[in-house]
Amino acid sequence: MSDPNVQGAEAPRSPEGTSSRAWFVAAFKQHWFLFALAVVIPGGAAIGWNPESTPPAWGPPGDWFDARLLTAAVLFLMAFSLNSGKLWAALSKPGPVLWAAACNVALVPLLAWPLSYTQGLIDFRLGLMIAAASACTMAGASVWTRQAGGNDAVSLLVTLLTNGLCFLTIPATLLVTTGRSVEFDVPALMVRLLLTAALPMAVGQAVRAIPAVGRLAAGRRALWGNLALFLVLGIVFTGAAKAGRTLDDLGVTEGDGGLRLAGAVAWVGACCVFVHSLAMGVAFLGGGLLGFGRGEQIACAFAGSQKTLPIGLLVAVSPAMFGDPNLLGPGRGVPLAVFPMLLYHASQMFLDTAVASRLRAGNSNPQEDKNQS
Repeated sequence: MSDPNVQGAEAPRSPEGTSSRAWFVAAFKQHWFLFALAVVIPGGAAIGWNPESTPPAWGPPGDWFDARLLTAAVLFLMAFSLNSGKLWAALSKPGPVLWAAACNVALVPLLAWPLSYTQGLIDFRLGLMIAAASACTMAGASVWTRQAGGNDAVSLLVTLLTNGLCFLTIPATLLVTTGRSVEFDVPALMVRLLLTAALPMAVGQAVRAIPAVGRLAAGRRALWGNLALFLVLGIVFTGAAKAGRTLDDLGVTEGDGGLRLAGAVAWVGACCVFVHSLAMGVAFLGGGLLGFGRGEQIACAFAGSQKTLPIGLLVAVSPAMFGDPNLLGPGRGVPLAVFPMLLYHASQMFLDTAVASRLRAGNSNPQEDKNQS
């Protein structure tokens, strides 16, 4: 008899006439986050695209939630509910962290580079490389790693490493692949990384050291993971709303649209999915060849392929970077370079949610998550 509480199990069938509803309820319980993404991403983009549809007192949709605070809260929850021993083990044997970081920083751009030359618009060619050059997601990689039953200590360290070095890796990657140079405000980036990632993680681990709190963290691990997912939805909505606002500012709704633009969008979206999927597969299988455990392989798959949206948007729209309206000459900018970043981000949310579910279902030890506590 199948167990409906185990992911991947056959949906339960209720008495005749109600089996469809029972199937839907079971599917929703298993994949509620996919359902939520299907509403939040297009809904956020649509609201950001048409800000006049919301009361002025509410302010810009992209400012409804502070993405930095939400990210800090997610990372606090991940560190708070993470066994300190796992974190030290990942630090003492950094192979998986270094492999995942190498996939994120080098493999993804190498996969995207040849595909960038197949884009119909130069905006998309440059935008695809901006997406590929960005650092690992601040919160997503660890949340999805845990959902899949992987070693989230590895993904947390990859987040810190790739974001901490992005002021070096992103300019170098874009210079090689696009011939364009960019410069970051390094002190501002370091402060942002400290306040958004390093400090919340340190506080989470420190609070966990209190015996009573530590028992609460270990005994409610699934609860903290689900709460982190709800917060991630706020981050996703904020990113989608800001992207929609950017597209509205660019006057995309007033353009001719046309089959050429639609085809170009479809192709760059397909390239984003291909690059992300292939990088995920290489990171996972490569981890196996390197002798990593399944938990570390899962962490490498997500942390090695996911890309953060805020930094990508910063590079794409900042007037000091690719947002310069005269980037390619007088009056020749690349305003649509934001498209690939948005498509990469949205597609990885859907794809990785499905992949995490499959990996979890295929976990040889269903109690692994409890043991990791």
